[in-house]
Amino acid sequence: MHIQDHLEIEADRNVRRALVTIMSFRLRAGASTSELRSLVSECTNQAIREHKPAGSVNGIDIYLVASILRTWHLDAQFLTPEGNPRPLKTYGRRGLKELVSRHFPISQFQAVLTTMRTNGLVKMNRLGHWAPSERHARIPKPTTQLLSHFAEGIARLAETVAKNTTSRKKGDLLFERATKVSQLPVSEARAFKEYVQSQGIAFLTAVDDWLETRTARQPFHRKKTCSAGVFAFGFIDEPRSTTRIPGKSNSRKKPTRAA
Repeated sequence: MHIQDHLEIEADRNVRRALVTIMSFRLRAGASTSELRSLVSECTNQAIREHKPAGSVNGIDIYLVASILRTWHLDAQFLTPEGNPRPLKTYGRRGLKELVSRHFPISQFQAVLTTMRTNGLVKMNRLGHWAPSERHARIPKPTTQLLSHFAEGIARLAETVAKNTTSRKKGDLLFERATKVSQLPVSEARAFKEYVQSQGIAFLTAVDDWLETRTARQPFHRKKTCSAGVFAFGFIDEPRSTTRIPGKSNSRKKPTRAA
């Protein structure tokens, strides 16, 4: 099966999983089957009305791209004596092609390199060597891979909320928290974005390092395995006028569960 066909199947599976999880949660919250069908129909019609066709974009697995960058930052073969990612030639021993081949078939190298360049993940120095722009991968286009990632995140959140609201043991609870204020001055929006960006990357990097040191490496190991990870995101509304209600203070909300 072609890699793109496999990714499209995976994307459809994650979209279906997200929709089923959310609809099941809605039924558990008290909605009738007729109300659910009506909601789904309305959402489908609205999505079709608002859809704006765009050009086809062929991408690659966002997690494998992140794995390339992770290896570049952690594997001694691709590090300088100071422990920084070593600038790599395109071809040759311990070059970029060799690094990419650890995570993708050789035939996919040019597609991977194009994707990394297009999304600003690598840059070329004056000697013609490649260096990573950042440690993580960000694919800002509506690709099949981004759809799959997005849908899985929604499904994982809904599943975590569902498990946390039905679990009888405190030790079985998964981390799931949120914090929000409703009157952040627009002048602080950029500072908020930058703060969340830096703190979020630090948090995910720490979790990623923890997971990587405990991930089974052998393809035929005897231990049972499972998927585990974290999805994190920030949000901010479009600016709006503020209406102050007499007698009300703009108190800051404490972090709460999103259940």
